[in-house]
Amino acid sequence: MCYDIPEPVYEESTPSCDPSYTDVCIAPYPQDLDCGEIGYSNFRVIGDDPHGFDRDNDGIGCES
Repeated sequence: MCYDIPEPVYEESTPSCDPSYTDVCIAPYPQDLDCGEIGYSNFRVIGDDPHGFDRDNDGIGCES
């Protein structure tokens, strides 16, 4: 009898998008990013703000 053995599935240990920025996909910290480098503005910031995009702590990152 011949069985098809599935290939193992490997999950990334580091997510590709930081969960603090739910409206946009921004690389997780420790990559040092500034608003001018990401191409997004006026997006929600929840929880931690590791990149410091929400300087006035109103829940909106990179306000224009």
